[in-house]
Amino acid sequence: MIDLEEIKIDLLDAFQNGLDDPVSLVTLIEMYGDQLDKEGTLEDKQQFLEILDEQLKERRDVTFTISWDMPKQLIRWISGKNIKHYEVLKNNKIFSLIMKCFMSNALYGNPRELLISSCEILSKLSAEDETIQYLQVTKNDHEPTETEVINRANMDRYPGDFFVGLKLHLVYELISNSLKRIDTLYPSKYLKIVVTSFEDVISTNKRTMEDPSIILRRIYIFCKNYIPNDPPKQVELKDGTILEGVELQNIVDKEIEIQRNLLRYLCTFAIAEGLNGTTDRSEVQIYYKMSHQKVLPVPFYEQLLDTKFRFYDLALSFDVDLKEELINCINECKRIYKALPKIEDVPTLEAQRLISKGVIKLSLSYHIQRMSHDTNLPLYPQGIIVLSSLHYLVSKKHLYPDIPLNDTIYLFLRFVSLDIMSKIYSNSAVDGAIRYLIWICVNNNSCLDLRKQMSQLSPFILSAFLECFLIKVSLEKRAESKTIQFTLFTRLLVCAPESIAFQFITNVLSDFPYIEGKYLIIGILRHLFTTKFPKIKEVDDNGLYYSDQTKEKELVDKLSSMQISNTERKDVVVNNNDTKEKEDDTNMAINLTIQRMSELTNIIRDSIKKAKNVKKTDHEYKIVIVYLKFLSMMKPFWDKNLIKSLESDFKSITLEKNFESKLNSLMD
Repeated sequence: MIDLEEIKIDLLDAFQNGLDDPVSLVTLIEMYGDQLDKEGTLEDKQQFLEILDEQLKERRDVTFTISWDMPKQLIRWISGKNIKHYEVLKNNKIFSLIMKCFMSNALYGNPRELLISSCEILSKLSAEDETIQYLQVTKNDHEPTETEVINRANMDRYPGDFFVGLKLHLVYELISNSLKRIDTLYPSKYLKIVVTSFEDVISTNKRTMEDPSIILRRIYIFCKNYIPNDPPKQVELKDGTILEGVELQNIVDKEIEIQRNLLRYLCTFAIAEGLNGTTDRSEVQIYYKMSHQKVLPVPFYEQLLDTKFRFYDLALSFDVDLKEELINCINECKRIYKALPKIEDVPTLEAQRLISKGVIKLSLSYHIQRMSHDTNLPLYPQGIIVLSSLHYLVSKKHLYPDIPLNDTIYLFLRFVSLDIMSKIYSNSAVDGAIRYLIWICVNNNSCLDLRKQMSQLSPFILSAFLECFLIKVSLEKRAESKTIQFTLFTRLLVCAPESIAFQFITNVLSDFPYIEGKYLIIGILRHLFTTKFPKIKEVDDNGLYYSDQTKEKELVDKLSSMQISNTERKDVVVNNNDTKEKEDDTNMAINLTIQRMSELTNIIRDSIKKAKNVKKTDHEYKIVIVYLKFLSMMKPFWDKNLIKSLESDFKSITLEKNFESKLNSLMD
């Protein structure tokens, strides 16, 4: 049984002795809070909070003393027991009283203690935890009335988002007020605590909130409204020395610069990580513009764009030179991979494969080292990349229209490969922005120019890039995004140097972790062998390449849509005499030589062996069927003896009747 009179007497007595024994006071507040939370009615809780607020206002000296603990004691009242996520907040008396108590602390509490306590709460806010807690405390609630059902539908709120938003509002106000009240010569020390707390809350909630912009809107307001406190005219040091004049001004100027850099960092971190489960759809805009199709608006993304555009404007207000910073980011990426050996110094194919796989891991090693050693909080590079693509949506102009393809490849390896190595670094916003930059290169350069650029890269870099790209395409679940990514991948594979492209293809078919990737490669392969690559017409004195633009466009358009018709036999050059390939000696995307046919035949044979005694629903069986279809289409161009050599292998597995007839037709 709750006795409010007894609680009131105890609280008044504890506040009266609060200066002498503050620990007993906060312990008493916590104890009665627990009791009321378990046994008290809403009316009991309201009366308790009224008493507490009254004492916080009247005994300001005590409020100052106990403010280190009060935010934690007050924030606990924001729960599903006291507030329903579908309620109109202005009608909830408990929430109104909690706000009053927070305001009393903001006005009379110790600003340093309040800031630290509030930042601790901010760091630990979790939409996932709030949802779990809400379900636990409301599982025994009565069945909702008709009015409550209507309210829930009208509010359209998710409990996790709702309670994070409420708590964020309260601690944000406390943090902002405390920063203004702290009298210090070094305000950057406290601002950094706040920035770190915002980092933590973003990292915790970036993939769990239904509306991730809730946190970002608070950060935007914080950065936009932050004004450094007026510096003192003179400062007396502990030894009695007076600090003033030029010496004091130097400290003040340095502090202003540090604070500015902290806000710039927070701005770029928030735009990259706060909405990292979404993209700005800049690559979608490019793709549909290229395809002469209209982009259908998606309401969810349209709403998020408003938040993203605000951060874009915020970055410009902080004098962030996006192009210069993007180039700096690219140069940093290049330095990661500069120590790779030359291909001729690695004699075996197996060693080359291992190095290419090691290239993918380099970014994670560098990323971890960078986080552990970089304590100055410079601009967040992923944020610069996201802002670069936002520039296109805002201005309808490319920030860096002549960006070299190889630069975008370094960006892709540095940031997109992180997700492949560890899911905690998954970032759809950055991935999409980098693909947008690659689209710029693909659209602004001919196939020959792109091939020339890629030939300047280390084969290890290019192979690792193609593998990372194919992994991302293979794992993509959204149909539209998968189509756009696959289109871009096919264009890049067409333009890759012939020997590297074919070696990559054989590596994928022999050893690739995702069967989807193998299916995609087999689908592309026939077209690479049977589609003309534009010939070089001439080379001028400056080494510039001229090509047949019409044939080039036809090639990439057909490949991207995967609607290439069967090519006549005369368009395919098969060199049955050479055992070594001759690079670019024909006008095919990839020259079909007897050596290449032999390599692929051996890969097909190995796949057939793996398919023995497996179910027809297993991928090992399905890929054999895909190979059978591939060979049937390639029969006019394939060496007959090599096809015949596979007959006994195909017959060693049990095929369905329709595929048996296809096999017989292949062997005839």
